[in-house]
Amino acid sequence: TTGNESNLRGYSFRTVSPAPTSLICRGRSLNQIITMRTFKTLSFIATLVLLGIMIFAFSACSNDGDEKESTTSSLQPFVGYWQYLDEDREYYSILIIYEEGVYQFLYQDGGDRGADTGMMAFDQNLNIMKFFPKSTLGSDTKDSEYQWIVSSKSDSRLQIIDENGNSYTYEKVTDGTFIPHDDWGKSLEGGTWKIYVRSASGEILDIRRYTFFEGGTYSYWTEKYGIYQDGTFKFDKNSIILDDEKADIVTFTSNSLKFTLDGENYSGTRIVQKDKQLVESNKKHF
Repeated sequence: TTGNESNLRGYSFRTVSPAPTSLICRGRSLNQIITMRTFKTLSFIATLVLLGIMIFAFSACSNDGDEKESTTSSLQPFVGYWQYLDEDREYYSILIIYEEGVYQFLYQDGGDRGADTGMMAFDQNLNIMKFFPKSTLGSDTKDSEYQWIVSSKSDSRLQIIDENGNSYTYEKVTDGTFIPHDDWGKSLEGGTWKIYVRSASGEILDIRRYTFFEGGTYSYWTEKYGIYQDGTFKFDKNSIILDDEKADIVTFTSNSLKFTLDGENYSGTRIVQKDKQLVESNKKHF
């Protein structure tokens, strides 16, 4: 005691506990501060990742634009209508190239017609046209990527080599309208033709049934004489040679035929089935 106890009477005393171990900073605990800083750090990292993605996407879009522009510019000399025609082989095609890299290819090979369309590109380093078909029609089209080598190019001509090594020279034309050749790919063979023989005045002189066979032979039945005749024939788009006599074709479709021979007019239609008697007659003589 100090002798002052009397002066302290009437007062109560309590024990003061020590301050908690967590630090107090402006009313926030240390745990709260650490949590906030961690959140800020993660937010910053996420922002960097998002920024990186945006930069990559922008760069990719820019590259796509550059590639598209490059493709368009490299195709520019080829834009237009290009035609290939071979009357002897009965082959005809038109290639149409648009600025956007879209193409159309239309063809006729004899009686077969078709088309394919899609996207294309030109490799300037390799001089190769690349075609990517989207839709096809016909037996001579491809449904997967194919390529042509450009061997020479001028303002009016385009020479290419296809994947089979065949060389074709396309001429540039001002009109891309595809005009089919209806007289191509037709054949006298297959079925029997019922033909009316008429004079120049239109009088019916005879009714005949012709059947043409592979190898250049034929048979016909003549109603006027009631007999079968056999012979040889040759055929092209403009004429038929029957036993060394030339008949000039006037019209010829898949089901109708008209020609002139020795001043008489022959016209009729194709019967689907071959005449059995004409077939047997032809077998006997050849």
